[in-house]
Amino acid sequence: VYRPPQVFSAIWSIASPLIDPRTSSKVMFVTGDVSEGSSNDRMLSELIAPEWRTLCGCETPVLYPKCTAGFDPTRYWDSVLEREREWLRAQQDASG
Repeated sequence: VYRPPQVFSAIWSIASPLIDPRTSSKVMFVTGDVSEGSSNDRMLSELIAPEWRTLCGCETPVLYPKCTAGFDPTRYWDSVLEREREWLRAQQDASG
């Protein structure tokens, strides 16, 4: 869990005993320094990929209101429209 609010640790300490130990052992909290070369950066690079910031949108600005940090809907809009057109064609072909 990336930079959870402080109250989350209290909630986790109550909830974690109710979760299967194999599952709860996989939950990690990332707090503190995430600058390049920090222990958190090395851990996330190993767990996710060296480009974890880009992949996860972490430490990137919110580009559009109500969007996740780092998400640019304009990059995906053309592919969304194309999938919609394909779906509509398939629906028309199926109906006759």
